[in-house]
Amino acid sequence: MIIRDSKCARLIDFTIPVNIPVHAIAINNSGTIAATATADHVIRIWNLEKDSIVHTMAEHSELIQVLSFSPNEDYLVSGSKDKTLILWDYNSGYKLEDVNMGSPISSLSFHPLEPYMAIGLHSGECEIMNYRTGEAVRRLAGHSLPIKSVTYSKDGSRILTGGTDNTFILWHKSGRMVKSFAGHQGPVL
Repeated sequence: MIIRDSKCARLIDFTIPVNIPVHAIAINNSGTIAATATADHVIRIWNLEKDSIVHTMAEHSELIQVLSFSPNEDYLVSGSKDKTLILWDYNSGYKLEDVNMGSPISSLSFHPLEPYMAIGLHSGECEIMNYRTGEAVRRLAGHSLPIKSVTYSKDGSRILTGGTDNTFILWHKSGRMVKSFAGHQGPVL
């Protein structure tokens, strides 16, 4: 694993202790902690200032496709093909909560201002969840195939989902579909 600065200069090289592929990676806002998820279903928390692994966490039973730090850095969230979303205290390495989403998880985005996350699912739906309470807020259904990308607008008023159905959909945060965009020749990843 290589950490680079904003001008692509190499800062740090890490060697994953096992020779297997990394499928997801995240870095916290302060740039001091990184998380990696490898093909052996293990999450490793790295202290970037000390060049060392702080914790290893192994709770998923299938490929981890999503890793993301919450905006206020309270949590690390992982999502997997095993249909579980796990909230972690990455400082201690402990699992705080796991939620069965009913479908493999392929993407995730945090609301920039409120404690919500949009979770892209293999079912073609996007689940909006309060990450502090674990409550499902709403489910957006509009894709006919798996969602592969999801993001909030800068102000959090809109959500954009992209799928393997070659479309992307713009949603109002209330759950109302604003517009579906078609015309891509392949999946919107």
